[in-house]
Amino acid sequence: MRSLSSAHSRHHTLRHFIHHLHHAFHLLELFSDLSLKLKRFFSSLSLFLQEARSDENVLLYLIEHKHVFNSYLGERAIEELLHRFFPAGHSQLRAVICEGYTRRGFSSFFAEAEPLIDSIEWEAPCHPSHQMR
Repeated sequence: MRSLSSAHSRHHTLRHFIHHLHHAFHLLELFSDLSLKLKRFFSSLSLFLQEARSDENVLLYLIEHKHVFNSYLGERAIEELLHRFFPAGHSQLRAVICEGYTRRGFSSFFAEAEPLIDSIEWEAPCHPSHQMR
């Protein structure tokens, strides 16, 4: 009787495992679908972002959250977007953000944001001696 009970228990455990495995595959499919849709949505936003490339708040938000965006959109997606918008590199990006914040009287905030700007990897090296203050 004990072996029958043990076999029944193993069968139940196996069914339970298969049930959870099925749900895990379903979640992976859902995540894959959502990831693809998120990439398409972000791609459709590229025209808006192109127009907003002179908005220091939008730029800083992208930079601050680049790791989150990149984890869903692909490695270096935000860096590549910024490279397209600012082919001259750090100096061009820094000038746009600095001008926007200092124009509105937030130059001290810009000083706090500079390390975030420097965190963007560019093909051309960043030259801190040419920073706008």
